[in-house]
Amino acid sequence: MGVRQIFDSVLSEASGYLTTLKFSIIPQSDLILPPMSSKLLKYIVLSLECLRDIHNVVMSKASLKPVTLYTLRRGGVRLYSTLNSRSPLIIRGNEVLEGRIVVFTGKPFSLSAISGCEGLVKYSGSKLSVSLVEAVIENVRDITVDVKAGEPFKIVIHTPLLLSPKLMTPPPMAESKLVTSIKPGYRLLPTPSYIMSAACKEWLGIIKEGRVKEHIAPYIVGRLSDITFYEVDVSIKPVTVIYGKTESNKLKLVRGPIGYIVLTLTTKKLERITNKLLAFATRVGIGKSRSLGFGEIEIKKFKI
Repeated sequence: MGVRQIFDSVLSEASGYLTTLKFSIIPQSDLILPPMSSKLLKYIVLSLECLRDIHNVVMSKASLKPVTLYTLRRGGVRLYSTLNSRSPLIIRGNEVLEGRIVVFTGKPFSLSAISGCEGLVKYSGSKLSVSLVEAVIENVRDITVDVKAGEPFKIVIHTPLLLSPKLMTPPPMAESKLVTSIKPGYRLLPTPSYIMSAACKEWLGIIKEGRVKEHIAPYIVGRLSDITFYEVDVSIKPVTVIYGKTESNKLKLVRGPIGYIVLTLTTKKLERITNKLLAFATRVGIGKSRSLGFGEIEIKKFKI
């Protein structure tokens, strides 16, 4: 199978819709958030009757969930606890938080079903006033980040990016004892190959509902990306995030990078697939645990 055929196998006949829901969340009294604040957003979604149409999606057991619940924001700041945090995440009464959910569906989501969605949600001794402030539906056939060959662009990593080293395993070795015996871990220096391979894997698994492990495209797209992209600038900082506790009350920790990478694509032949995969990743996140807000990325223009 040639490169063009591989790209066609990824992009052809891809269809569906992305619905982005933004909420205003106002606690009536002081409140301590979970270390990963997206867990509170999940609780809110499952508590509101007006969002019952997406309850099953949120509770999906799929390895690549068709939903992303982003970390809550306060004035644009993503709220999550790190190992260096000096205190818990405390929200004062009447502070306004923003919550954002992105859902992928095969057919357009019914906005009339959630129009005027609002309510009071009880949580940890407080009450939260929740109201839907914006709903946007996009056809995946139309999304793009407008990357052009020869023009640098910036990938901003807002929340820790969790990319497994196994992403770039050559397909014939995927089930080898050498690979399967490797303990889980995450790259702290994400390269174009890992970013694009992860984005391709999510596209196939969510939009095309394919058997990703058996598809060669994520590996090929990744290898070609390391050849056809080059770094212009980079500012990456690893952080250790607290995302819960074990049954024995020990902290659950995970380490991943935040910051930005500036890249330039050197060939027009990868423009289309780059735009589609990165556009999808900016909506649903990228990497492991992206459905709970890890791996939130944004694409920006960059001038040298």
